[in-house]
Amino acid sequence: MLFMDGLESMLSAGSNFDIVGRYGSTTELLARIKNQACNILIVVISRLTDEDIALIKYLNDHIPKVPVMVISDDEKETTIFRTLKAGAKGFLNTQSDKNELYEAVYTLRNGHDYYSKSISRILINKYLHEPEVSSDSLKMLSKREIEIIQLWGEGLTNQEIAEKLFISVRTVESHKNHVMQKINLRTTVDLLKFAIKNNIIRID
Repeated sequence: MLFMDGLESMLSAGSNFDIVGRYGSTTELLARIKNQACNILIVVISRLTDEDIALIKYLNDHIPKVPVMVISDDEKETTIFRTLKAGAKGFLNTQSDKNELYEAVYTLRNGHDYYSKSISRILINKYLHEPEVSSDSLKMLSKREIEIIQLWGEGLTNQEIAEKLFISVRTVESHKNHVMQKINLRTTVDLLKFAIKNNIIRID
């Protein structure tokens, strides 16, 4: 309950965010969500069970236009992959800060998937050896776009990138969105893989 209060407070403080409903049980959620217009559905679950995975799949199947973002402290690799396979479009750790929460919401609203940095590392370690996006795609990016992806890959949030480059957060978001459109990427993990394989960023 305290975590939910804090989450609601952070979202309420953000610009352009409206909380249209808060549900304390699966029964209440399923009874009301179909008649509730919203852009993103945030599901907060400490430990993901089989029933929780089934709920995410149900929501993805029955309300496909509303992306589901999970916030959980369950970071077991098998659980993460099952959650994403069930249709979750975003995954944040409960320790994520306000800036990452905002970044996740904006990213999902722009039609892309978003995973916290810790989740992205897990996915990268598993999928790094998959065929990469052609390096020719690098030529399609501007110097500023590459600079932003480099800073993002180093762990800076959109807010921190904006402050470092003396531009607005919206401009940072726009550049990242354009990069993903230009090279036909769907998730932030795909973007991270592209940046690593094309030497834009490095991981230890």
